[in-house]
Amino acid sequence: MKIFFFTGTGNSLNIAKKLAKAFNAELINIAKAMKNQDFIHRDNEIGFVFPLYCYGAPKMVCEFMKNIKTPFVDYMFTVCNGAGSTPGMFNDEAKRYMVGNIRQISGYYLRSVTNYLPFGDIPSQKKNAETLARVDSDLEAIIESIRAREQNDPGSGFPMKIVDKTIAPLVKWFFEKNIHKTGKKFSVDENCISCGLCVKVCPAQNIVLEAGKPNWLDNCESCLACIHWCPTRSIQLGGSAKKGRYHHPDIKVEELFF
Repeated sequence: MKIFFFTGTGNSLNIAKKLAKAFNAELINIAKAMKNQDFIHRDNEIGFVFPLYCYGAPKMVCEFMKNIKTPFVDYMFTVCNGAGSTPGMFNDEAKRYMVGNIRQISGYYLRSVTNYLPFGDIPSQKKNAETLARVDSDLEAIIESIRAREQNDPGSGFPMKIVDKTIAPLVKWFFEKNIHKTGKKFSVDENCISCGLCVKVCPAQNIVLEAGKPNWLDNCESCLACIHWCPTRSIQLGGSAKKGRYHHPDIKVEELFF
């Protein structure tokens, strides 16, 4: 089994690592695979782990799915995590994007720590600890469901299906159409120490140092890895100076490098 993951603040990576341990699976960073054009994978069991971006998967995950070559997949699962609405339409997206014969797709959703600063502040450490403990508990149930190859659709309820067919596609289309502009909304203040960590954690390779300061290009994924991992909190996005920062406590920054 191979498990493909996309991560910014480490939530998805932590989930992917626990799934890989449970199933003795190989972990593959989607950002690295995209960079190396590593698209041929002949495995009959695969999984995808990613954060929720406006009712669906991040743009890079969707692009990877369009390019990956999997001649035959007996079982595929997706585990999405986020603080927003359940991504009910993603099972349909996966079927549309994936090239090859996929016999069964099951999708799961974990409600995790909110870290998208444009929508609000970071919860307290205590609240985050409670949320992450619940994620770990819920993940155990998901692991057993995957082991049993149960069929699961995170948006199978009638109200969610209505959202999936009407509002969700429009919201996701608008988000992806404008996501590249996010990079131009970042700024850096006088606390920057020119460490270059933002360059190393960016999955889209969208940041370069110019005169020792980060400059954002036009390929942002809006994962906010740069702002949350900055050691001096010198990277800002709108009114983020007074807001908290977050990355998963069990993930080391070096694990995001590729």
